[in-house]
Amino acid sequence: MSLIFFKIALLLPFSKFKFLFEHISKLPICSSHRQELIVQYVKSVGKILPFGFTCLPQALTVKFLLRNQKDIIIKIGILRETTSFQSHAWVEKNHQTIIGESDKNYTPIWNWS
Repeated sequence: MSLIFFKIALLLPFSKFKFLFEHISKLPICSSHRQELIVQYVKSVGKILPFGFTCLPQALTVKFLLRNQKDIIIKIGILRETTSFQSHAWVEKNHQTIIGESDKNYTPIWNWS
């Protein structure tokens, strides 16, 4: 459900999206969730839903579901060595990628912690 919510919410202007994200992030958290299970859930659901759940909705969902953990950072990067614009989003915790399979060729241009 979270993945669908974030896919739809991306249609909003960024300022409204960020306000909404910060507002819902104050909701209670189930502390029994483990990071590995959440990441696996998001990857699995992203593969079976027909709406093209790319790296950004998946990264936003993981950040939301792991909001009680410190050092969760969404990174957005661009690929500079091509003629077409390519971007990618991934999530890191303690400088380790947990979803998004960060390709070292992407230059990070924005972090959201």
